[in-house]
Amino acid sequence: MHSFLRAIGFSEYKTKAQIVELLNKVAENPDNQTALVSSEPDTYVELTHYFGKDIGITWHGTIYEGEPEYDYYFPFYFGRHTYLREGFSVEKRLANHSFTGVIEDLRSGVSVIFYIMNALDYVEWNENGQINYKRTPIALSALSTNGTILLPISKNERDLQREHEEMKERTKLLAAARNGDERAMESLTFQDMDVYTKISRRIAKEDIFSIVSSSFMPYGLECDRYSIVAEILDVESTINTVTGEKVWLMMVDYNGIILDLAINDLDLTGEPEAGRRFKGSIWLLGRLDKE
Repeated sequence: MHSFLRAIGFSEYKTKAQIVELLNKVAENPDNQTALVSSEPDTYVELTHYFGKDIGITWHGTIYEGEPEYDYYFPFYFGRHTYLREGFSVEKRLANHSFTGVIEDLRSGVSVIFYIMNALDYVEWNENGQINYKRTPIALSALSTNGTILLPISKNERDLQREHEEMKERTKLLAAARNGDERAMESLTFQDMDVYTKISRRIAKEDIFSIVSSSFMPYGLECDRYSIVAEILDVESTINTVTGEKVWLMMVDYNGIILDLAINDLDLTGEPEAGRRFKGSIWLLGRLDKE
């Protein structure tokens, strides 16, 4: 069983028989079907079925003797907010015909690693020279199986303006540092030391989440999993059409990185509202679009 299947409303699906029954629903009534005859020996096929608003399962297989043969599946949340990034790279995974994408995001200064949802589209566009690794729009989404709602940190207009200016300056320094500017590297080092000193002084008397408004850190051993604290920009919900379980759909923002996030109501502590913060672990997905 895929560990993030419960994020889209299948918390009780834990046996192989249940999973086979679920995948049969995908195969019998796919909402989207993609087949790819590439330069590789096999013909690949993807079947997608929605079990609620923008949530569903993708079934991936190969054509064997005229019939699709199951290889693997994954749950997904279809992110609607597509953005141009500062370029990305792709690596093929070892276990199956799937791919990992990497974004070097200048706003946060970290490498954002995600699982590519539309693998067959990527293979086709790449083989036909139709993908631009510097200008391809990417929509990031996430699934979570544990989350907590935090209250926001009180900020006035002056605080928000200062944060905006600091972020712009840090982005410029990160870009310069990537190009080998030693002064920019030195400035970033002093900034990090200053932040560490301020946090160390305040944490003796304050809660960490009243000091740090957001965070984005690797979580566990898998490269596309993160622990995040991010501001909630928008909230809605959907009902899984098979189980009737409620799934929260949130748009969250971490320092300019916008994610569309889905989490089962059973796994969320607190009431999500715009302006509050989401804290939890996520599996990060990405959908590539043509330029």
